[in-house]
Amino acid sequence: MVTGEILTTTNTARGIAQGQNAIWFGGGLTHMAVNGATINTINDLTFAPSSYLATGMTSTGNKSTPTLKADLLGDWREELVLRASGNRLGIITTLAPTEYGIRTLMHDPMYRNGVANKNNGYDQMGFASFYLGDEAELPSMRTDILVPDTKKPTVTVMPSSKGEDGVYSKVSFKLFDAGKIDKVVLNGVEEDLADRTTAVVNNLQVGKFGGKAGSNELKVYDVAGNVTIVTFVLVK
Repeated sequence: MVTGEILTTTNTARGIAQGQNAIWFGGGLTHMAVNGATINTINDLTFAPSSYLATGMTSTGNKSTPTLKADLLGDWREELVLRASGNRLGIITTLAPTEYGIRTLMHDPMYRNGVANKNNGYDQMGFASFYLGDEAELPSMRTDILVPDTKKPTVTVMPSSKGEDGVYSKVSFKLFDAGKIDKVVLNGVEEDLADRTTAVVNNLQVGKFGGKAGSNELKVYDVAGNVTIVTFVLVK
């Protein structure tokens, strides 16, 4: 409810001094502020900034915005890209521990578009499409954003196999895929593996589960459709 009550006064017309740009950098969910190349904490009552980290690098200039501010490294906290000496780029990241585990902000389309716009459009910081703050509950995880799985299953020859260098009288394979294994196909013979992360194909030999004398081809599929192909020779 709006009452018109004045909660605090400051010596600047905007409340927080001009040039203080919001950044998720500390261990808590409340924004800190970045002014040029210096990260500040903000007093909740007076909005006065206090230096938290002076990087010694250079920002874009009189507007005091960083060259880039974005969640670049996959934590939900944000990094700064600034100009270091010798025309080098420096990436500033937090070392502060946090109790919060949140998906990288780059999964949020609005945030990702804001990062892109900072580089090729208006030089102003973007925000996420949801609210993060120490006084509020964490937002629910979005289910409409798909993260493509492009990693193929791993296939390892087990020590119990009889043979070496791709030639076996009997061979077993250990399979792994964090996104779950869907099926294996040996020379056109298929077996469903019921979407398991790990599985074993045991004791392949001539005449068993599609095994044949000579060259064999084993295909291992995960649920995303990635496939690992292993060729080997079976002998009696």
